[in-house]
Amino acid sequence: MKRALRLNLVLSLTACVVLSVLLGSALVCAWPVGLIVLLCLGIIASLWAIWHLAMGVLYSASSFAKALEMKDYTIRFPKSSDIMVDRLHSSMNNIVALQRDGSNALETRKLYYDRILRIMTHELRNAITPIISLADDMRQHPERYQGENLTEAASLVSDESTSIKHFLDSYYELTHLPKPHIVSVEAKSFFEQINRNIKLIIKEEGIEGVSVRYIIAEGMTLDIDADLMKRAIINLLKNAGEATAGRPNATVELTATMPQGKPYITITDNGPGMPTAVLDNLFQPFFTTKPGGNGIGLCLSRQIVRLHGGEITAATTPSGSTFTIALER
Repeated sequence: MKRALRLNLVLSLTACVVLSVLLGSALVCAWPVGLIVLLCLGIIASLWAIWHLAMGVLYSASSFAKALEMKDYTIRFPKSSDIMVDRLHSSMNNIVALQRDGSNALETRKLYYDRILRIMTHELRNAITPIISLADDMRQHPERYQGENLTEAASLVSDESTSIKHFLDSYYELTHLPKPHIVSVEAKSFFEQINRNIKLIIKEEGIEGVSVRYIIAEGMTLDIDADLMKRAIINLLKNAGEATAGRPNATVELTATMPQGKPYITITDNGPGMPTAVLDNLFQPFFTTKPGGNGIGLCLSRQIVRLHGGEITAATTPSGSTFTIALER
């Protein structure tokens, strides 16, 4: 039977006190030697029980503190027959798990920002190097820059400066997404708005010939920030359209369902699929396989979905790719 730590201590101390009193009485009253020995053994047993209980707790606490100090998150404390000790061990296991998860998240975030910093450094160096070279040449040979040469030099500076600004604007957008303002929206109306937008985008991007179909569960509602989620889904539809452009019967299909009361939005295309290396890096910032792409769209979509408490995943086969948005509500 499980007993509480405090009850164990109280009983052990009480037994120790009672036995000590009896032992004192026995010595004064000259009790038989055998009875005195039994009383002594009882006192020793009570003291041993108290010591064993206290040392067990102290050992667990010491191991716990040492593990945290050494960042050893593999330590686990066993279940105990004592309710209070079991609760203590359970709490220490939870703290270790939280520390481990926090450390892993911090390391992941560090790698994430290290990668962004490397990319930003690379892009900015590439963009600013020709500007520096041109400025240096203009300073040393001003006579070269007249008429068309001057116009060409100014155009180069303008193009490279615009490229830098575009890159920094993309990074700013990625890191300054607003907190979602969640409201309940009717799914059918929401996707009708998306359809109107994606038709215009497909036309402007020159990827016509792609058929976009929608299958929406009847009476479905979504608890979302409509403006933010619209951006996320349009990014996915646009990428799917680009993947299928030029293929026979190019088709993109969006399905919105509510299995077990949770919204799932899947976007499937019949494009050529993606290599494993591309799939593994798909949501990394500034990763792109498209000429002139900035690698922000899919990363931005994932950030928006996560701000809604959901997740976005991708799967691919040689006959197409599927993106799935799973929301909590």
